[in-house]
Amino acid sequence: QLVVMAENVNPSELLAHIPLICKEKKIPFIYVEDQAYLAEAAGMNAGAKTAAIALMEISKGAEAAFKGVMSQTEALN
Repeated sequence: QLVVMAENVNPSELLAHIPLICKEKKIPFIYVEDQAYLAEAAGMNAGAKTAAIALMEISKGAEAAFKGVMSQTEALN
């Protein structure tokens, strides 16, 4: 449904191919500022970091929030 990547991945080449694949497969993608923030938002343990996550399914309770994020993403693009 959506790929979320952190901007502060070092080296940045680790994620360089993901936007290309997303565009090819017509999968929306966005960036967040920090790996630690992304890990926390994904429910990972405190202190964890992650370079990217893929949202595969959106639960019924999260559909409205997801639609809000997607509309903001589309407005920025």
